[in-house]
Amino acid sequence: MYILYYTEIKVYIQAMANPTYLIKFARWKRVKQTAYFILSLSILLGLVYPAFADGFSSIYPFYNGIAIGIIGGAMISLIELYIFHQPKKKMSFIFLVIAKSIVYSLVFTALVLAVIFISRMIQYGYTSFSETYYSDEFQHFIHEEDLDSILLYALGLTSIMVFIKEISKKLGRAALINFITGRYYRPIMEDRIFMFLDINDSTTIAEKMSGMKYHSFVNQFFKDITESILTTSGEVHQYVGDEVVITWNMKKGLKDNNCLYTYFYAKQTIANLSEKYLSKYGFVPSFKVSLHCGHVIRGEIGEIKSEIVFSGDVMNTTSRIEGLCGTLNEPILISQQLMDKFPENVKGKFNSKGSFKLKGKENKLQVFGLIDNKADCLNLTLS
Repeated sequence: MYILYYTEIKVYIQAMANPTYLIKFARWKRVKQTAYFILSLSILLGLVYPAFADGFSSIYPFYNGIAIGIIGGAMISLIELYIFHQPKKKMSFIFLVIAKSIVYSLVFTALVLAVIFISRMIQYGYTSFSETYYSDEFQHFIHEEDLDSILLYALGLTSIMVFIKEISKKLGRAALINFITGRYYRPIMEDRIFMFLDINDSTTIAEKMSGMKYHSFVNQFFKDITESILTTSGEVHQYVGDEVVITWNMKKGLKDNNCLYTYFYAKQTIANLSEKYLSKYGFVPSFKVSLHCGHVIRGEIGEIKSEIVFSGDVMNTTSRIEGLCGTLNEPILISQQLMDKFPENVKGKFNSKGSFKLKGKENKLQVFGLIDNKADCLNLTLS
């Protein structure tokens, strides 16, 4: 955990000197929250086993469970951060689950043996490695007690958590939780923010690439901006061709201007990767986004392949605003309904681009864009 704090402080100092480090700092805040969750869950699971297996006849099993939980949780957090962060983007789902299960199985096997060994040494006052290892108490634990059950418990839970974590990334964490809990089995009304993010000149780019290379280009773009979406608490609703629909509940989207920073962070990320795109594809992707908010109905639909979908005029209006981006040559357009919800320092970066009658709408809608399209995209301050 000290490593995470040290890195966060280091990145924070960099962010104060260079705004382009803001996305890195925001990511570290999210990593720290994830590490705390893993650590807390590991400690809880470490206490559950002795409570059921040993009852409360001795305090030592609970000490052991806490130690295994703390050390195991910290090790999993570091492994996820420094070992599997990059490889996971290049491995298939099944191989990633198997690789993680094997690694964590080895980690917990070694950890359980080490913790029990030290526990027996302290409990019975042994003073050397050999004395502890060959003691009746440690040998009894290995050959006659519940070592097999402890390892099976740890490895089974680890494998299940790895599988759930990886499947939640494929389906979306919120979507998986909502399906499991049945939250949207009956449709409900929500107040949400939507962003439609679309790659510019996609038809022209596609004509100059093979089908496989264009698919790789679009897929790479979506992968590269994923960190920007996750960092700002965004939820990917769906991918449609070269467009991604992102959504927030109102509170998360407005907190720290999250829904705006998704655009700014994504723009900065692609700028940082421009040389990679040029060398591999011959193009650096640019994109346009529209932002709007309002009431939508959210619920499950379909029987064979169920989905949780949004319906309502907000979705159609956001799509129409995104079409205006091309007409007005604006990289980002925001509806007046959403702009009114931002603090004054944010409003000062935008001005009205006019009021327009959108297709299917009776009343005109006022939209706002950046005052200077070439302005530093990270020149906003967090509220």
